[in-house]
Formats: sequence, structure tokens, C-alpha cells
Amino acid sequence: MGLFGPPNIEKLKAKQDLPGLIKALGYTNEASIRMAAAKALVEIGAPSVEPLSAALWDWNSNIRRVAAAQALGEIGNTHAVKPLVTALRDKNMNVRCAAAKSLGQVGDPLAVTPLITLLKDNDVEVRHAAATAMGEIGDARAVELLISALEDRDADMRHAAAKALGKIGAPAVEKLIVALNQKEKYNLFKRNEILSQAASQALVNIGPPAVHRLVATLAKEDWFLVQSAENTLVGIGKPALDALITALHDSPPKVREHAAKTLGRIGDDRAVEPLMEILAKGEPFIPAIGALGEIGDPRAVDLLLAFLDSDDENLPLAAIEALGKIGEDRAVEPLLALLTGDKINRSNAAAQALGKLRDNRAVDPLLELLEKGLWSHRNLYAQALGEIGDPRAVAPLIALLGSLDLEMRKSIASALVRLYQSNRLEQEHRTMILAYRDKITRPHADKTTYSMSSDCHEDHGKHEDNFGIGIPFPV
Repeated sequence: MGLFGPPNIEKLKAKQDLPGLIKALGYTNEASIRMAAAKALVEIGAPSVEPLSAALWDWNSNIRRVAAAQALGEIGNTHAVKPLVTALRDKNMNVRCAAAKSLGQVGDPLAVTPLITLLKDNDVEVRHAAATAMGEIGDARAVELLISALEDRDADMRHAAAKALGKIGAPAVEKLIVALNQKEKYNLFKRNEILSQAASQALVNIGPPAVHRLVATLAKEDWFLVQSAENTLVGIGKPALDALITALHDSPPKVREHAAKTLGRIGDDRAVEPLMEILAKGEPFIPAIGALGEIGDPRAVDLLLAFLDSDDENLPLAAIEALGKIGEDRAVEPLLALLTGDKINRSNAAAQALGKLRDNRAVDPLLELLEKGLWSHRNLYAQALGEIGDPRAVAPLIALLGSLDLEMRKSIASALVRLYQSNRLEQEHRTMILAYRDKITRPHADKTTYSMSSDCHEDHGKHEDNFGIGIPFPV
């Protein structure tokens, strides 16, 4: 090493000058020199382990101790485990972090117990490194304390613990499912949301090994647990498909219901045929109809149309909603027939579905219902017209902005705002709507004023409404 300049790492490496390279690890003037020295020691390999282990005791240089710990991890020799375990008790946080990470890289199960202790370190970076290392080692002994770490006050630490449990895999599944519905420590009636969400993420990280146990959990009575299991299966996604499809056919009714719902939320079209097969057999399985709507595959349209005339009111309503989500033109005429029919629930559902389909053929029937239909249902017609975005709806909707009913005014105003923002209107109609922007955005206020009667004994109240609506209207 030169007296007046930086050490020549290439020469030191060529000579395998281990003491010189160890000394260079503590060179403070240039980080690149330290990095080059560490790289050289790693490339030399096993012969570097002993001097690097000794460097962990160099109390004169935190930098050198950190670099030595990192290099030992890169080498990955099990002879470094004991020195690195000792370094977990170093007074310097960066050394403890480096030692923990390196133990994870070495992957020796002997490090698990000391790393478990480090999960209680005061520094979050150290706890994070310990959790990550235990995930790399993959020893099941770490599961319980890693689950406890899912409640850590630091979000990054919770993420690290969830990731580590994901790497440990199947041995963690049972305890994580219990954690999905763990109650608060001091409130046994309230679920621990932080722990539940972190446990769900850990199960998602585990993936396929957790699927069958999660599907079985769908049979539980606890609603929150079932919802957590369902959400987790959605997070796992495609790897859960086969087990969920199997559950459609040979499981208790409750499991079949949640399996269908989960398949819909995952949205993979491989579930379409199994779902259709159940319905084609004549089984009135509403969750399957809902799932087909969520997936949105046009193959389901004809089967869904067949349910529109069912005597079971729930089946056509579910089918109408699904058809609206799928968005196929083939559904427009059958839905228009329901819109103008005498079955009010189906008519309302058809109005909502036609709004989603955005087909101009629905505009005139919707405008007629807006004028002559039941007053309490006109908000649905307004909403549908707003979604379709046809200029013919502008003037009739504006005419209803003066309604005495605040909720009606809100529905009409929301429809007009949606029309304005649809990019389907000419400037003339946009200007018409914009003229009412102040009325639409003005906060609603009403008050009752009182006056004394002529006999000085009775108060008569008078209600005043400023006809404001209070709907946001960004331009």
C-alpha cells in the first residue's frame, strides 16, 4: 500500500495480500477502494474467511467491520457463521445489519435462534435485516416470531416479515390463517386489522402451498375470516384457479358460493366454462352468474339471456347486472324490453345495465321514463342517461334541476357532470350544462324561519331552500 496514495487493489489481489486487502476495507477517502477490496476478498474466497472474521473485532473502524461482514456473506462459507453470530451483538447498528444479512446469505440454520433474538432490536433496520435473513434460511422455527413481527409498528418491517414467511412457505400456513382473524390484544371483539392484512400478504407470498387450506377456510362461520381467506385467494390469483374450480363441484354450498365469487374477482377466463356448466344444468346458482359478469367473457351472454324470463326474481336481476358488466350489444334489445316492461325491479336493473352498455338505443325509452316514470326511480334513469352520454338527454335533465327533492337534484346534477365530461357532446351542449355549474356546485343550505301570528301566541315556521346541490364539477 502506497504511503501517499490509495492502495493498489489489483496488486494486493495478485499477491493475495490478505492483510493489505483487509486494511483497505477501512479506507475512508474513497468508497470505490473499499468496494474493490471487498470484491477482491470475495473472489479469493475461502482463504479470506479467517482474516475477514478477525476484522469483525476491529473496534477502531466501524466501516471495516461492516465491510468484513458483508464480504463474509458474499463468500457464503459456513465457517463464517459463528463470527457473524457474534457480530449480531455489535454496538454499531450497521454492523448488526450487515451481519444479519450475511447470515441469511450463508443460509445456515445455526443462525436462526440468534436472529430470532434480533427481531426485538431497538433499530428497525436491524429487525428488518433479521427478518429477511430468516426468510432466506427458511427454517420453520422462525414462524411464530415472524408472525409476531407482522404487528411491528413499522410498515417496512411488517412487509419484510411477510416476505420472509412467504419464503418459509408451507410450515407457516396454519399459523398465518389463524392470524387472519386474530383479535386485538385488549379488545377481544375487534379484529387486529394490521396483523390480518400482513398475514394475508404473507399467504399471498407463499402462494400455491397455501391455496387448499385457504379454500377449506371458506367453510368457516366467521364472516371476517372467510372474507380474509377470499381476499387472500384473489391476491394469489391464477395459481388458485384449479382448487377453486374443483370446489365449485364437490364442496358444501357455502364453499361453492365463495369459490364462485372468488373466481369472479380473479377474473381469469378459464373459469368461464366451469361456471357456465353449473348454470347449464339448470342449477339456479346466483354466485356463478355474478362471477360470469365480473369476468366479462362474451361466451356467457346467451346463457345469461335465458335467465331473464325466470320466475325466480333473483335470477333475472343477477343476469341483468352481469349482462351490463359484460357489455355485449346482443343484450341491448332484451334489456330494452325489460326496461319498458311491467316488472319494476327488472326495469330498474335494466336501466342500470343499459347505462353501462352505453347504447344510444336506450336514450328515448329512458327519457320517456324520466318524464313519466315513477318519481322515486327517476334517479336511476338520470344516472343511466349520464353514463350513455347522448346530447338528447341534456335539456330534459336540466329541466329537472329545479326539483324540490334534494336527492333528485343530486342525481340529475351528477348525470349532467358525467355528460359534460364524456367527450361525446358538441360545444353547444357543453355550454348549456356549464351555465348551471354554479347551481350544481353551490353547497345546499336550507333553514326554517319563524314569525309571530297576529294573536301573538302561535309561531309559524317557513322553510327556505337555496336549491344548491353541492356536487363537484371540475372543468
